[in-house]
Amino acid sequence: MAANRLSGYFGHRFGMCDIEAGKMRIYSDVYEILRMRMTLKAHRKIIVQAVLIVIVISTYDVLLHSLLTFLHIAFEWIELGLEELIEHVFHTTRHQSQIIVFYLLLSVVLFGLYRLWRVLPRFYNYLQATRTHYMTYMSCYWRECSSVQKAKLITTCSAGVAGLCFWMFI
Repeated sequence: MAANRLSGYFGHRFGMCDIEAGKMRIYSDVYEILRMRMTLKAHRKIIVQAVLIVIVISTYDVLLHSLLTFLHIAFEWIELGLEELIEHVFHTTRHQSQIIVFYLLLSVVLFGLYRLWRVLPRFYNYLQATRTHYMTYMSCYWRECSSVQKAKLITTCSAGVAGLCFWMFI
């Protein structure tokens, strides 16, 4: 009897639980709150990633402009430091150090283009092999799909392409 009075007192006062015949029952509202908290904890990473993706998609032009501005400022800073170093070490004028830096940067760009030219055939072969593997996989998947699954796939892809066109061109 005393347990029922205490449980009634604490249960109604705090809205948490009721002890009846030695068992604890949690009210449905408290249970729902705990379930929602557990769901949020379990899916916190997915929620954060979704929010970040929405932010990046909605501000891609500002982020891209800021990134390119930062890269340009960093390039100018490195170029100026290189000019000052050449001027100080080799006792050259400003114009001479600018010409030396220009030709150094030109040689770095040409070397990068040469390395790209050497790597492109292997990269092209890799892309061809990946394309062949993907086409084989997709044709097998298409053959195994039912008519309903094919209709769902076509509808989903069409909606995705329409959404991308709407997002990019409007």
